[in-house]
Amino acid sequence: MLKGQAKKDFEKWVRQAELITDFTFLPWIKDKNLGIQFYSLPFSMQYGVLVDWFDSVGIEISILGNIQHSFEVFVNFDYKTYAHNRTQARQKAIEQANKIYNDRK
Repeated sequence: MLKGQAKKDFEKWVRQAELITDFTFLPWIKDKNLGIQFYSLPFSMQYGVLVDWFDSVGIEISILGNIQHSFEVFVNFDYKTYAHNRTQARQKAIEQANKIYNDRK
């Protein structure tokens, strides 16, 4: 889902970050094949790590559910869109955050 400089910088961050001390639980953190292993995880598991990284580079992602059973997606409170379900909202948020990051570089 990440592209360009965002993908390169994210993978570098993951390798350097001390996300967990027990690497038997998340062996992809220290594995040379990070991309293959991390990106094969379900998107819902990738999402939390991606949000942590975007937070670390100053890009804030917020997803709010509302009573009409739709979701509002905010990225840095400058970008706003809607989604029909949480998965679609997460995807839109990461895509927009990726764009914002790459536009900065």
